[in-house]
Amino acid sequence: MNFRNQTSKEERKTRSEKLKSTHPDRVPVVITYDETELSLKKDRYLIPRSFTTATVRTIIRKNLDTSDPKRCLVAQDALFYFLENSDGSQSILAPNELMSLVAKTFTHDDGFLYLHIRKEATFG
Repeated sequence: MNFRNQTSKEERKTRSEKLKSTHPDRVPVVITYDETELSLKKDRYLIPRSFTTATVRTIIRKNLDTSDPKRCLVAQDALFYFLENSDGSQSILAPNELMSLVAKTFTHDDGFLYLHIRKEATFG
């Protein structure tokens, strides 16, 4: 399921503005991923601005859906996290940055921060 394809830009902007007015200390984040590789319990989060990106990675890993063995992580798999730029390009997510700084740089014009995760086999 793709949040951007399911909702119009105006609706996304309205949602993000409502979330930001209700929760000014949080960043609305949408997680995108290849559904054939991974499964998450949810794909939208309100992350505190004071969290580091390493904490966000931990939250995402804890929310991986392990019910489908084909889409689970095994010992040789690693997750890579990319921030989607407004122009469609991606930047790798550094583990020590504050979400407030990441949001200031990478938030799209609809008000959401898009984070893409990929699973890669690293040892074999």
